[in-house]
Amino acid sequence: MSENREKSDSRLLKLVYKVLKAKNIDSKKDPIVYSQGGPSAPTLTMENFWKNYQLRNERDIILMDQRGTGLSEANCIESGEAAIAILRQNYTKVEEFKALNDLLDECKESIKHDEVDLSGYNSKEIAADFEDLRKELGYKKWNLFGGSYG
Repeated sequence: MSENREKSDSRLLKLVYKVLKAKNIDSKKDPIVYSQGGPSAPTLTMENFWKNYQLRNERDIILMDQRGTGLSEANCIESGEAAIAILRQNYTKVEEFKALNDLLDECKESIKHDEVDLSGYNSKEIAADFEDLRKELGYKKWNLFGGSYG
């Protein structure tokens, strides 16, 4: 996928997905694509949840880490754990703000260094990624099951 579909010289992204086939192999029901919340929460981490979920008896379940999350070329992936570690400290509000701000500055520098085009990270591009995936997998239509931002 192009990082930014509106720019012909945009870098290419590798988006990672997984299809959990319906347990009833004769089922003709439309699949479910699950979209995680956040935004920015990885979706493939939900595989164990979906493995034995009742809806999977009759439907394929498709999971894809959205661009910039999880295994799909995540940006600043270490920032989440680092932010939690900061919040666990007994900092004053001022110290906590400074520590979190410094963490975000590091992320910003990392994104600049990697030449990430942030204009390609939005709901429109993510929706287009899912549509491209639907076509690639050969489904005529599917059902969206989302949580929060998803």
